[in-house]
Amino acid sequence: MSDTKWRKVFGAAERAGIQRIRVKFIDVDEVREIGLPWMQAPAGWVDTMEFGPIEPLDIEWIEVAAAYVPKLGVVTPQALAEFKAELTKSGQFPLEENGTDLRIWGHVLPKT
Repeated sequence: MSDTKWRKVFGAAERAGIQRIRVKFIDVDEVREIGLPWMQAPAGWVDTMEFGPIEPLDIEWIEVAAAYVPKLGVVTPQALAEFKAELTKSGQFPLEENGTDLRIWGHVLPKT
């Protein structure tokens, strides 16, 4: 998925009030949980508290959970329905719903 489309996804998440996402990078096996990236970065980049600047083109997928547990241990709900509605307004995206999570694919890798 292009940088422009990822920016639309992150903008939709911000408008829906999403706070935390899980991200899978193309070249990293483990999934990382991060705060919503800051988009006031140079073209082709977004900024994160956890890793610093990243290129959205390196994202295989992101996943938004219906709720997350911050360090204080309080379950915090996230507005998945509002996020999905914002995504629909912003364009067409490769979505996958699996119960309580919504995954947006940037790259669909061949199954091996």
